[in-house]
Amino acid sequence: MEGKKLLGLLTIVIILIGGGCDKYSSGKDTVKSFGDGSLQLENYVLIKNGVKQTLIELYDLKVDKSIEKNVTKFKEENGKLYLLGDSGYTIVDIKTHEVKQNSKKSFFNNEEQKQFDGL
Repeated sequence: MEGKKLLGLLTIVIILIGGGCDKYSSGKDTVKSFGDGSLQLENYVLIKNGVKQTLIELYDLKVDKSIEKNVTKFKEENGKLYLLGDSGYTIVDIKTHEVKQNSKKSFFNNEEQKQFDGL
């Protein structure tokens, strides 16, 4: 009997260690995930003046923070995410999670502006 308990405990430990990878899991509200899964486009509900809206935000699970609310358009290109949302224009490096945001497209260089034009 003691051997079965030990085997069961060992199985649980192996599962937990195997599940401890850098991969982040998607939830029911996940629209799309990027990179190791820590950057996710997620649905969220906003109730304003009694009207319920389902919107999309880009969320960084590594730091538990919303990067951009009300994402209306996005694309992934060359390891970066290009988004339009409440902050205006946003670029996120998928690997480093570095964020560039500005309300004016002219803030970005010509190549970045071309990527936004393609949204």
